[in-house]
Amino acid sequence: MQIRNCINTKIKRVILSLLFINSIFIQNIFALTSVDFYATVSSSSDTKLIKMTTDIFFSQMQTLEGYLINDKRGFSWNNERETGSNIVFYAELQEDSDSKWICTLHAMKPDTKQNVEATKKYDSYYKIALDAKNSIENLLLNLNSKGINSSTAYLSPEQNGKTEQIEESRKNLLDEIAGSWLGEEFIEKIMLLRSGKGLVIFKNGASMNVTIETKNEQIIITQTGRANASFFPNLPRQVALQNALSAPPIKWILTIKDSNTLEGQKQTLLKNNANEQEVVVGFEKVVWQKAN
Repeated sequence: MQIRNCINTKIKRVILSLLFINSIFIQNIFALTSVDFYATVSSSSDTKLIKMTTDIFFSQMQTLEGYLINDKRGFSWNNERETGSNIVFYAELQEDSDSKWICTLHAMKPDTKQNVEATKKYDSYYKIALDAKNSIENLLLNLNSKGINSSTAYLSPEQNGKTEQIEESRKNLLDEIAGSWLGEEFIEKIMLLRSGKGLVIFKNGASMNVTIETKNEQIIITQTGRANASFFPNLPRQVALQNALSAPPIKWILTIKDSNTLEGQKQTLLKNNANEQEVVVGFEKVVWQKAN
């Protein structure tokens, strides 16, 4: 009898724990702002570029905290459509007479009829891709009328002098590596900026924001934001889905071989040779070549 009561008590505790976890999960879901992401509007005949741009915007929006993104890329938005989401988003992309691209982002709240838009002109698709996350964040901030607070830290003259030396060295190295890079099987292009930020565009349409740090002669490039399964095209899809959210940030540790070559190691999820359904965090050798 005592054994049975003990088992029943343990079962009750497990059930209560599961109910508690489930309630937290449901609360988090309802706390998210839902966004319906619709197809890009364009009269351009370059359908491949339009699709790539749409996928970039979608991928970047998925990295934003506090939003639940509903994929409506197969449909065009019109005011007669019904939506249960808090926000509707779509982009408009038109080719200018001087071969530049005019990109307008639209966001609206259907229940209040509140809407905002932002238009910029870009020289190329890659400029659009690099600016995608910031443009979307600013658009949603404007829609929600949220302010941005900033603070300034004080440095003593001694600290400031040392900081300037480090910053100058960092700036020189970032200037040297700024540009577009190629070299990995599943990656379309890597774009590194002088600002210390960058963008990795995968051949499957996903995009990853990265930060660039320098340490002595090493260049450390690290994933920012949430991971998703599309960041691991080297793994079977189901395995990537099971492990993406718990994976540590992807990281590259590189050195400059010459003006057109970076080489080093990439830390990422790799197949476990002993069991194909399991993964390990490991390193693989990479060589990047500067794109022409």
